[in-house]
Amino acid sequence: MAATKYLGGHSDVMMGTVCTTEAAWPALGALADAFGMTVSPDDAYLVQRGIRSLGARLAQH
Repeated sequence: MAATKYLGGHSDVMMGTVCTTEAAWPALGALADAFGMTVSPDDAYLVQRGIRSLGARLAQH
């Protein structure tokens, strides 16, 4: 799922999320590690910053 629009919210980061079952998580986690699909500290900060303003942005939306 895209986390860029609602969670990021400030047009300065691109991020996605994955929702899965508990049974599928080990394989998905291993694949993410193998391909190096990780979040940088800067991107994590930008999304955390966006989450703080999510309520106000959704109220305007």
